[in-house]
Amino acid sequence: MSKEILIEFYDHVNLENVISLEEGRYAQVVFLYFADAPEPTQADKDLLRRFIQRRCGIPTEFRPIHTRSIEGVCAVFDEILRTRPGVIDMTGGAELFSAAAGYYVARGKDVILQQYDIRRHGLVFRHGGSGKPAAPLLTLGVKDAVELQGALVMSSHPYDSSDREMEAQILQLWDTVKDEPRCWNAFCSLPGFSRTFSGSRFEKSITTQHESDAYQRIMPRLRRLGIVTAETTQLVKGRKYKTFRLNVPKHTLMLHRKGGNLLEMYCALAASRSGCFQDCHVSVEVDWDSEIVKSAPDTRNEIDVMATAGYTPVLISCKNTRIENEYLYEIMVMTKHYGGRHARGAIVSSVECQPNVRLRAEEMGIVLIDNVQAMSLEAFTDCFRRHFGSR
Repeated sequence: MSKEILIEFYDHVNLENVISLEEGRYAQVVFLYFADAPEPTQADKDLLRRFIQRRCGIPTEFRPIHTRSIEGVCAVFDEILRTRPGVIDMTGGAELFSAAAGYYVARGKDVILQQYDIRRHGLVFRHGGSGKPAAPLLTLGVKDAVELQGALVMSSHPYDSSDREMEAQILQLWDTVKDEPRCWNAFCSLPGFSRTFSGSRFEKSITTQHESDAYQRIMPRLRRLGIVTAETTQLVKGRKYKTFRLNVPKHTLMLHRKGGNLLEMYCALAASRSGCFQDCHVSVEVDWDSEIVKSAPDTRNEIDVMATAGYTPVLISCKNTRIENEYLYEIMVMTKHYGGRHARGAIVSSVECQPNVRLRAEEMGIVLIDNVQAMSLEAFTDCFRRHFGSR
């Protein structure tokens, strides 16, 4: 069977441009736009060409429609479909484009019409052919979603749901310290005398009462887990340091390096168990415009957890403190820039938030999951199903 040409009406939201791509089905993608409207920039064209070539291995063409009428659009359809069968996708297309596509079929043309919905994660309707996708749709990963926004993932930690060692360590450590989120943050932030970490060896400087309190509240809990070894006290340049080793799998040491890592990984674990997401990354460092600049300030951000639910990017901020309004605006800006129009933002907090913040989050369309320390893992997982499950 001859591969078809996919005809799309160019949309400035790139997710609308790629949701209809099917694995191995098409020979080419042609994006149409009206010549009297703003043309896609060269950067926009190059971004889509690179993405489609990388994911599908097929060429991409951009073609203007010079006559803004049904007949003008149909004439361009005829030009494109002269040598190959085609599929006209109306996802995100202009009304005139959709009307012309319907008229084209009504004239007896042998072409498939289709439309997808990003929120529903799939096909809304298809006229012609078998009435359903002929091949699997492309999956959208976290790096794909960021790339389609013209940004770049510099580094990230993909969450591996098959890693039982990591899962066991997350759950064990979470149950041990979840009721002391502030002390856990303070404990992980205690300075050491070495700038580099040597395997499982940790160093903690104890110079203030606050630091001593954090150490005294957390260390007994770690000792009870049986993971603390070689615990000593040292004096370095007149300052007292506690040193110890942790007897845990090497790749799980990151849970102890930074206070926020544990909540982020616990969040990723629950998100993965919910079955709502096909890709989930933790500690996602992103470059604002994908232009890597070394000689001048380069805007970068870190997204605590980012996942994709079908074609919907989800950006999650994790807080071991009470949620303030400023955190809502922060995740809103990040969500719009790195996820786009269809992305959703969320905040997960260990502690309970104020009613006024909860109301503001609802008004802004931000998912808020708070007081996680008081939830079971099953209840936390159900929160993701409720907010991000198929609708």
